[in-house]
Amino acid sequence: SPLVEMSSIDEAYLDLTGFDRCYGPVFSTVDRILRQIRDTFGMELSAGIATNKLVAKVASKIAKPSGLLQVFPGCERTFMAPLHLEQVPGVGVHLGHRLACLGLSTVGELSRLELSLLVRVFGRTGEWLYNMARGQGSLRVEAERPPAKSAGHSVTFTQDTLERCFLEGILYHLSEKVGARVRRMGMVGRTVTLRLRYSDFKTVTRSSSVGEGTRCDQEIFETAHRLMLPLLERGVRVRLLGVTLSSLRPAEDQLDLFAEGFQNRRLRLYSTVDTLREKYGFSSVRKGCALWLENFRKPPEYTGRKAS
Repeated sequence: SPLVEMSSIDEAYLDLTGFDRCYGPVFSTVDRILRQIRDTFGMELSAGIATNKLVAKVASKIAKPSGLLQVFPGCERTFMAPLHLEQVPGVGVHLGHRLACLGLSTVGELSRLELSLLVRVFGRTGEWLYNMARGQGSLRVEAERPPAKSAGHSVTFTQDTLERCFLEGILYHLSEKVGARVRRMGMVGRTVTLRLRYSDFKTVTRSSSVGEGTRCDQEIFETAHRLMLPLLERGVRVRLLGVTLSSLRPAEDQLDLFAEGFQNRRLRLYSTVDTLREKYGFSSVRKGCALWLENFRKPPEYTGRKAS
């Protein structure tokens, strides 16, 4: 198939729509592919066949380590219903905990909830949960992805604030999210942009360059922090913060020999942290300034101290 989407280093989607006329039934075609790879390279692998990428991925996961599972059209919801929510790609530790707090443990239980309720509780994620619980997912296999031009994260608070420690904690949390995303993309960025919205809905953006480029949380935070401090002098409470890293390019080795040792150690540290977060959830490792941000969307009551 010319439509092959690499979703990770060891996982891919193939669109075989219409190829049954050339190669026969899809199940037999995929089975031949698996056997040929196994015989040629001695590798055990699994595959899932379905009408959309979500269900195919789940089927492949269930078929591990070396099986093949097909979910026929119209059977997607029935197939997904008995699965525990943690088996579904996209349901991480944090989202799984929130669903468990609602008394939900299986996809079938989730499918009984109305869309309006899910959107009210989870926002945009609620729409994805509603569709997922019905076995609905993306149909399009993206053979070529346009290179990302930026990576950013933002958060809107439920309560406007000028609390300096809260804003700095949020800013570091956002910088960590951006840094992890850029490292996962294998990129570095040269421009840090801070976006801040006040309680009177005035929105301000400020940008600054970071030399040859960075993918380090601390450097992203320090740059964004310098941009934020003057904006707090306005004395108006803040309702939204956002951090974006742009002017992205593929990461390369640092050229500064004096900084190379420290830079390599720092990148190894970030790599370890990224691995832990991938396994145990993003909040499993936190910087000290963000430890208390358990409910990071809701700041403490503003004490009236002037920001400095």
